[in-house]
Amino acid sequence: MPAKKKETPEEGAKVMGIEVSVDSDVFDDLDVLDALDELSSGNGLAIGRLFRKVLGDQAERVSHELRDAKTGRLRVTKVAEFMKELMETLAPN
Repeated sequence: MPAKKKETPEEGAKVMGIEVSVDSDVFDDLDVLDALDELSSGNGLAIGRLFRKVLGDQAERVSHELRDAKTGRLRVTKVAEFMKELMETLAPN
């Protein structure tokens, strides 16, 4: 008999008009915590890694939605703003 797949609860959020669902276990991931630590230590380059780890399969869709329609650029400042609001929504305290 196959083992039951563990159901991982997801939290839905709407940030900057974009709906996402985030696996509640994502913050129990050492890579995510390392990226958060790097960001809090001033390494802004970790934002991309955090974005992809937290959003998983949704990262490409969200990137497309955040992309500047005129220039086609995915601005780091826009991604950072999105992630800040997402984190505040998921863990408001």
